[in-house]
Amino acid sequence: TVLTSSMYHFSVVYETAYLDVVNGNFEGTIKYLGMAEGAVEMAPYYDLESEIPEEVRTEIADLIAKITSGEFVVPLDETLR
Repeated sequence: TVLTSSMYHFSVVYETAYLDVVNGNFEGTIKYLGMAEGAVEMAPYYDLESEIPEEVRTEIADLIAKITSGEFVVPLDETLR
């Protein structure tokens, strides 16, 4: 059973690239946009929310808040394999 998934907001990605071009800041580099930038969020649990213990949902919500505030930075592994 899948409880949730990630949702990507491509409008944020497109707008970021567009504004970089319009503002003369486009550098042609890779940008990593995630939760902190509003480009990714966790999908709702829908009918499965009652199956997840309250303390687990609270811990997840707290971690998401830390990610979006920048207090916690998700590690990025750029190792070529």
